[in-house]
Amino acid sequence: ILVSAAGLWSGFRITRSITEPVRYVIEQIHTVAGGNLNHKINLDSADEIGILARAFDDMTGSLKKITSSRNELDAANQQLHAGEQQLRAANQQLQASEQQLRAANQQLRASEQHRENLITSVPGVVSAGDMRRGQSLVVWAVSEGRRAAYFIDKYLMGKSSLPVI
Repeated sequence: ILVSAAGLWSGFRITRSITEPVRYVIEQIHTVAGGNLNHKINLDSADEIGILARAFDDMTGSLKKITSSRNELDAANQQLHAGEQQLRAANQQLQASEQQLRAANQQLRASEQHRENLITSVPGVVSAGDMRRGQSLVVWAVSEGRRAAYFIDKYLMGKSSLPVI
């Protein structure tokens, strides 16, 4: 009986020496699983459970590095996204400016066409009819003669009351 009791007592102590460190490691794992990647198990034991605890601490350290790297990547991604939005806004402004320039260019061309009012590059000299077009129909000559009269009157008087054709 004494041997049986000693055997039971030894079995109980051996079982307890295994289950207590396992329970401790499980509690510590729950702390890390709750999101605390700074937590270390710190079990100083040379047996398999100690090796498991150190491996878990190493894994937790690696996860912390990966998580911080991911956070840095997320921050960089957000900066890139903000930069992209700024570029898109600047591009829209450039497109609006381009449209304004095109409209101004069209107005300038219309103005230049309007300036095609028979006045030559020599101040006070107006050309019309065959002098401008070469030999042409009399109708053109009469029409341009009237236009020339309008521009001569406008040049000399500052304005003209003659009809423009």
